[in-house]
Amino acid sequence: MTALTPRQAIKVKAALSLIAVHGHNPRTVQQAATAELAKGYPANVAYKNAIDGFIARVPAMGNTLHTAVDLIHHSDDATVALYDKALTEYNNTGDDSCLDGLAPMILEDAKALAISKGEVTEADAANWTIEDALGSTSEAFAETPDVPDATTLAPGQTAQSSFGFNGLPAPASQAPAAPAQAPATGPQWVQTPTGFRLVAQAPASGPQAGQSMSGYDPYQASRSVTGIRVAQTGDAARRTHGTPVGDVGCMQTATGYRVTPTGEAARRDAGVPLGPDA
Repeated sequence: MTALTPRQAIKVKAALSLIAVHGHNPRTVQQAATAELAKGYPANVAYKNAIDGFIARVPAMGNTLHTAVDLIHHSDDATVALYDKALTEYNNTGDDSCLDGLAPMILEDAKALAISKGEVTEADAANWTIEDALGSTSEAFAETPDVPDATTLAPGQTAQSSFGFNGLPAPASQAPAAPAQAPATGPQWVQTPTGFRLVAQAPASGPQAGQSMSGYDPYQASRSVTGIRVAQTGDAARRTHGTPVGDVGCMQTATGYRVTPTGEAARRDAGVPLGPDA
């Protein structure tokens, strides 16, 4: 079975992409080409028959598809490479802005091709738009745009085939990303080379809210090299977290919580003289 040449593959890619851009289902063309291949036709003939069959069903697409294929046929290798890059990006992302970026070049190339073939004069083509250049009309668009079903390959994936139409291999599957979580705020324990330290504002990364200064969650049982640690409850768990408990007044400092001094200790901190020498 004869495979598509690189330029033939780009012609097919352009035709299928234009069919999709106009809201039609390019998968019907692929299925028809596969059926033709099964009959023993070479890949280029199989796709020509499949695309001709589509044009027979949607005549308004005929001029557009024939013009696109003709442009690629007569373009130099550098231009064809630009077409291929934009078409591949569109097929992988579904974003047709990459095709819009080539519109000025396509317009000028289509003008030059039509003039060289004697189809129009320079004066006739002077005010052409991209729609004029590609022969695109409102009738070419599907009344109800095609929506791929659940069995359709995801963007960027390609089905294996025997006729050389595949470009890059399908990307390796990736594990689903974990749902984004709101960043923790407020005082947090952060790990340093010397242990855990309480900071006033949550860091961008590090231990999550609820992690204790000793590196484990006292509200959860844990297993370590020293055995199974039973989950703490009540005041014990709050103390492990560094949370003040009971009726003792506490104050927060740069190094954590400490008991608020009272009596003589408070007066000493305030600089009030104490004792017989006061």
